[in-house]
Amino acid sequence: MTETQLNSEPYFEARNLVTSLGDQLIFNDLDLQVQQGESVVIMGRSGEGKSVLLRHLLGLMKPDSGKVFIRGTDITNFEDIELMPFRKKMGILFQDGALFDFLTVADNVTFPLAEEGVEDTDDLRDRAREALKMVGLEEHMDELPMNLSGGMRKRVALARATITYPDCILCDEPTAGLDPVAAADINLLIREMVDAYNATAIVVTHDISSMNQIADRVVMLKNGKIDFSGTPEAINNSADPSIKNFILGRSEHSKGEKV
Repeated sequence: MTETQLNSEPYFEARNLVTSLGDQLIFNDLDLQVQQGESVVIMGRSGEGKSVLLRHLLGLMKPDSGKVFIRGTDITNFEDIELMPFRKKMGILFQDGALFDFLTVADNVTFPLAEEGVEDTDDLRDRAREALKMVGLEEHMDELPMNLSGGMRKRVALARATITYPDCILCDEPTAGLDPVAAADINLLIREMVDAYNATAIVVTHDISSMNQIADRVVMLKNGKIDFSGTPEAINNSADPSIKNFILGRSEHSKGEKV
Protein backbone atom coordinates (compact mmCIF):
# COMPACT_ATOMS: atom_id res chain seq x y z
CA MET A 1 0.00 0.00 0.00
CA THR A 2 1.47 3.33 -1.07
CA GLU A 3 1.60 6.58 0.90
CA THR A 4 -0.69 8.17 -1.71
CA GLN A 5 -3.32 5.48 -1.10
CA LEU A 6 -3.09 5.96 2.64
CA ASN A 7 -3.67 9.69 2.28
CA SER A 8 -6.63 9.32 -0.09
CA GLU A 9 -10.30 9.18 0.84
CA PRO A 10 -11.19 5.98 2.75
CA TYR A 11 -12.74 3.17 0.77
CA PHE A 12 -14.97 2.29 3.73
CA GLU A 13 -15.87 4.38 6.73
CA ALA A 14 -18.17 3.58 9.65
CA ARG A 15 -19.06 6.47 11.94
CA ASN A 16 -20.62 6.14 15.38
CA LEU A 17 -22.27 2.79 14.64
CA VAL A 18 -24.78 1.57 17.19
CA THR A 19 -26.38 -1.80 16.46
CA SER A 20 -28.42 -4.20 18.56
CA LEU A 21 -29.67 -7.67 17.76
CA GLY A 22 -32.60 -8.30 20.07
CA ASP A 23 -31.46 -7.41 23.57
CA GLN A 24 -27.77 -7.72 22.68
CA LEU A 25 -25.78 -4.56 21.97
CA ILE A 26 -23.33 -5.42 19.17
CA PHE A 27 -21.80 -2.01 18.37
CA ASN A 28 -21.60 0.89 20.79
CA ASP A 29 -20.47 4.03 18.92
CA LEU A 30 -17.98 2.12 16.74
CA ASP A 31 -15.74 4.01 14.28
CA LEU A 32 -13.67 2.43 11.50
CA GLN A 33 -11.82 3.63 8.42
CA VAL A 34 -10.36 1.35 5.74
CA GLN A 35 -8.11 3.12 3.27
CA GLN A 36 -8.02 2.38 -0.44
CA GLY A 37 -5.45 -0.33 -1.15
CA GLU A 38 -5.31 -1.42 2.49
CA SER A 39 -5.67 -5.05 3.57
CA VAL A 40 -7.47 -5.16 6.92
CA VAL A 41 -8.14 -8.26 9.02
CA ILE A 42 -11.00 -8.05 11.52
CA MET A 43 -10.63 -10.26 14.58
CA GLY A 44 -12.28 -10.80 17.93
CA ARG A 45 -13.97 -13.47 19.96
CA SER A 46 -17.20 -15.08 18.82
CA GLY A 47 -20.19 -12.78 19.19
CA GLU A 48 -18.21 -9.53 18.93
CA GLY A 49 -19.85 -8.63 15.60
CA LYS A 50 -17.13 -9.30 13.01
CA SER A 51 -19.48 -10.64 10.33
CA VAL A 52 -22.14 -8.10 11.33
CA LEU A 53 -19.65 -5.31 10.64
CA LEU A 54 -18.91 -6.80 7.23
CA ARG A 55 -22.65 -6.85 6.45
CA HIS A 56 -22.94 -3.20 7.49
CA LEU A 57 -20.13 -2.21 5.15
CA LEU A 58 -21.87 -4.05 2.31
CA GLY A 59 -25.21 -2.44 3.09
CA LEU A 60 -26.76 -5.81 3.91
CA MET A 61 -27.61 -4.60 7.42
CA LYS A 62 -28.57 -1.17 8.72
CA PRO A 63 -27.32 0.22 12.04
CA ASP A 64 -29.71 1.54 14.68
CA SER A 65 -27.77 4.79 14.38
CA GLY A 66 -24.57 6.00 12.79
CA LYS A 67 -23.47 6.05 9.17
CA VAL A 68 -21.59 3.92 6.65
CA PHE A 69 -19.71 5.44 3.71
CA ILE A 70 -18.22 3.86 0.59
CA ARG A 71 -15.71 6.16 -1.06
CA GLY A 72 -17.28 9.16 0.57
CA THR A 73 -20.89 8.29 -0.32
CA ASP A 74 -23.28 7.77 2.58
CA ILE A 75 -24.89 4.39 1.79
CA THR A 76 -26.51 3.89 5.20
CA ASN A 77 -30.09 4.02 3.96
CA PHE A 78 -29.52 2.85 0.38
CA GLU A 79 -31.78 0.18 -1.06
CA ASP A 80 -30.28 -2.82 -2.87
CA ILE A 81 -30.75 -1.26 -6.31
CA GLU A 82 -28.82 1.83 -5.19
CA LEU A 83 -26.02 -0.36 -3.83
CA MET A 84 -25.56 -2.36 -7.04
CA PRO A 85 -22.97 0.00 -8.64
CA PHE A 86 -20.84 -0.29 -5.49
CA ARG A 87 -21.19 -4.05 -5.14
CA LYS A 88 -20.28 -4.64 -8.78
CA LYS A 89 -16.80 -3.39 -7.92
CA MET A 90 -16.46 -5.82 -5.02
CA GLY A 91 -15.50 -9.47 -4.88
CA ILE A 92 -17.08 -11.36 -1.99
CA LEU A 93 -15.93 -14.71 -0.60
CA PHE A 94 -18.55 -16.19 1.72
CA GLN A 95 -17.67 -18.52 4.58
CA ASP A 96 -19.13 -21.62 2.91
CA GLY A 97 -18.05 -20.66 -0.61
CA ALA A 98 -21.72 -20.47 -1.72
CA LEU A 99 -21.13 -22.40 -4.95
CA PHE A 100 -23.97 -23.75 -7.06
CA ASP A 101 -23.64 -27.54 -7.09
CA PHE A 102 -25.71 -27.84 -10.28
CA LEU A 103 -23.27 -25.64 -12.25
CA THR A 104 -19.80 -26.59 -13.44
CA VAL A 105 -16.77 -24.96 -11.89
CA ALA A 106 -16.42 -22.72 -14.96
CA ASP A 107 -20.06 -21.66 -14.84
CA ASN A 108 -19.79 -20.93 -11.12
CA VAL A 109 -16.77 -18.73 -11.69
CA THR A 110 -18.34 -16.76 -14.54
CA PHE A 111 -21.72 -16.37 -12.80
CA PRO A 112 -21.07 -12.68 -11.92
CA LEU A 113 -20.26 -11.95 -15.57
CA ALA A 114 -23.41 -13.72 -16.76
CA GLU A 115 -25.40 -11.68 -14.26
CA GLU A 116 -23.93 -8.53 -15.80
CA GLY A 117 -25.18 -9.63 -19.22
CA VAL A 118 -22.06 -11.15 -20.79
CA GLU A 119 -23.36 -13.73 -23.26
CA ASP A 120 -20.36 -14.59 -25.42
CA THR A 121 -19.68 -18.26 -24.58
CA ASP A 122 -16.07 -18.17 -25.76
CA ASP A 123 -15.38 -15.01 -23.77
CA LEU A 124 -16.91 -16.50 -20.62
CA ARG A 125 -14.87 -19.66 -21.00
CA ASP A 126 -11.65 -17.71 -21.58
CA ARG A 127 -12.32 -15.59 -18.48
CA ALA A 128 -13.07 -18.72 -16.43
CA ARG A 129 -9.83 -20.32 -17.59
CA GLU A 130 -7.87 -17.18 -16.70
CA ALA A 131 -9.42 -16.92 -13.22
CA LEU A 132 -9.03 -20.61 -12.45
CA LYS A 133 -5.44 -20.60 -13.63
CA MET A 134 -4.68 -18.02 -10.93
CA VAL A 135 -5.95 -20.42 -8.26
CA GLY A 136 -4.40 -23.52 -9.82
CA LEU A 137 -7.65 -25.20 -10.89
CA GLU A 138 -7.73 -24.68 -14.65
CA GLU A 139 -7.94 -28.43 -15.28
CA HIS A 140 -11.13 -28.70 -13.18
CA MET A 141 -13.23 -26.29 -15.26
CA ASP A 142 -15.82 -28.83 -16.32
CA GLU A 143 -16.24 -30.63 -13.00
CA LEU A 144 -19.06 -30.11 -10.52
CA PRO A 145 -18.18 -28.53 -7.15
CA MET A 146 -19.42 -31.61 -5.27
CA ASN A 147 -16.43 -33.51 -6.67
CA LEU A 148 -13.90 -31.07 -5.21
CA SER A 149 -12.28 -30.92 -1.78
CA GLY A 150 -13.14 -28.16 0.66
CA GLY A 151 -9.94 -26.27 -0.13
CA MET A 152 -10.55 -26.54 -3.86
CA ARG A 153 -14.11 -25.23 -3.46
CA LYS A 154 -12.77 -22.21 -1.57
CA ARG A 155 -10.30 -21.58 -4.40
CA VAL A 156 -13.13 -21.74 -6.94
CA ALA A 157 -15.09 -19.26 -4.82
CA LEU A 158 -12.05 -16.98 -4.71
CA ALA A 159 -11.71 -17.18 -8.49
CA ARG A 160 -15.37 -16.16 -8.79
CA ALA A 161 -14.88 -13.29 -6.34
CA THR A 162 -12.09 -11.81 -8.44
CA ILE A 163 -13.25 -12.52 -12.01
CA THR A 164 -14.63 -8.99 -12.39
CA TYR A 165 -11.23 -7.48 -11.46
CA PRO A 166 -12.67 -5.94 -8.28
CA ASP A 167 -11.23 -2.95 -6.51
CA CYS A 168 -12.32 -4.45 -3.18
CA ILE A 169 -12.26 -8.04 -1.86
CA LEU A 170 -14.27 -9.04 1.22
CA CYS A 171 -13.86 -12.45 2.85
CA ASP A 172 -15.80 -13.97 5.75
CA GLU A 173 -13.78 -16.72 7.49
CA PRO A 174 -12.08 -17.82 4.24
CA THR A 175 -10.12 -20.66 5.87
CA ALA A 176 -12.89 -22.05 8.11
CA GLY A 177 -12.96 -25.85 8.03
CA LEU A 178 -9.73 -26.20 6.05
CA ASP A 179 -6.60 -28.09 7.02
CA PRO A 180 -3.49 -25.97 7.67
CA VAL A 181 -1.99 -26.54 4.21
CA ALA A 182 -5.20 -25.68 2.36
CA ALA A 183 -5.69 -22.66 4.63
CA ALA A 184 -2.17 -21.42 3.85
CA ASP A 185 -2.93 -21.76 0.12
CA ILE A 186 -6.06 -19.61 0.48
CA ASN A 187 -4.22 -16.98 2.54
CA LEU A 188 -1.47 -16.76 -0.07
CA LEU A 189 -3.99 -16.48 -2.91
CA ILE A 190 -5.93 -13.71 -1.16
CA ARG A 191 -2.75 -11.72 -0.58
CA GLU A 192 -1.60 -12.29 -4.17
CA MET A 193 -4.94 -11.15 -5.56
CA VAL A 194 -5.03 -8.08 -3.34
CA ASP A 195 -1.62 -7.14 -4.70
CA ALA A 196 -2.43 -8.12 -8.30
CA TYR A 197 -5.58 -5.99 -8.44
CA ASN A 198 -4.28 -3.26 -6.10
CA ALA A 199 -7.48 -3.96 -4.19
CA THR A 200 -8.78 -2.94 -0.81
CA ALA A 201 -9.42 -6.04 1.31
CA ILE A 202 -11.37 -6.79 4.47
CA VAL A 203 -11.03 -10.29 5.89
CA VAL A 204 -12.96 -11.58 8.90
CA THR A 205 -11.13 -14.45 10.57
CA HIS A 206 -10.23 -16.12 13.86
CA ASP A 207 -7.09 -17.60 12.34
CA ILE A 208 -3.80 -16.08 13.50
CA SER A 209 -1.88 -17.50 10.52
CA SER A 210 -4.36 -15.83 8.16
CA MET A 211 -3.89 -12.55 10.01
CA ASN A 212 -0.11 -12.71 9.67
CA GLN A 213 -0.21 -13.63 5.99
CA ILE A 214 -2.92 -11.24 4.79
CA ALA A 215 -3.05 -8.13 6.95
CA ASP A 216 -1.51 -4.71 6.54
CA ARG A 217 -3.55 -3.79 9.62
CA VAL A 218 -5.42 -5.79 12.25
CA VAL A 219 -8.61 -4.53 13.88
CA MET A 220 -9.87 -6.31 17.00
CA LEU A 221 -13.44 -5.86 18.20
CA LYS A 222 -14.38 -6.03 21.86
CA ASN A 223 -17.42 -4.82 23.80
CA GLY A 224 -18.94 -3.02 20.83
CA LYS A 225 -15.86 -0.99 19.92
CA ILE A 226 -12.46 -1.33 18.31
CA ASP A 227 -10.15 -2.55 21.05
CA PHE A 228 -7.01 -2.62 18.90
CA SER A 229 -5.89 -1.30 15.53
CA GLY A 230 -2.35 -1.83 14.31
CA THR A 231 0.08 -4.00 12.39
CA PRO A 232 0.31 -7.79 12.78
CA GLU A 233 3.68 -7.26 14.47
CA ALA A 234 2.14 -4.88 16.98
CA ILE A 235 -0.70 -7.20 17.95
CA ASN A 236 1.62 -10.21 18.17
CA ASN A 237 3.78 -8.27 20.61
CA SER A 238 0.93 -6.67 22.57
CA ALA A 239 1.27 -6.72 26.35
CA ASP A 240 -2.51 -6.46 26.82
CA PRO A 241 -3.52 -9.67 28.65
CA SER A 242 -6.77 -10.25 26.74
CA ILE A 243 -5.10 -9.67 23.37
CA LYS A 244 -2.17 -11.88 24.31
CA ASN A 245 -4.52 -14.67 25.39
CA PHE A 246 -6.43 -14.40 22.10
CA ILE A 247 -3.27 -14.53 19.99
CA LEU A 248 -1.93 -17.50 21.96
CA GLY A 249 -5.27 -19.31 22.07
CA ARG A 250 -5.13 -19.31 25.83
CA SER A 251 -8.03 -19.35 28.27
CA GLU A 252 -8.58 -16.07 30.08
CA HIS A 253 -9.01 -18.13 33.25
CA SER A 254 -5.59 -19.75 33.05
CA LYS A 255 -2.56 -18.54 35.00
CA GLY A 256 -0.37 -18.22 31.94
CA GLU A 257 -0.18 -21.82 30.83
CA LYS A 258 -1.76 -22.73 27.50
CA VAL A 259 -4.84 -24.91 28.00
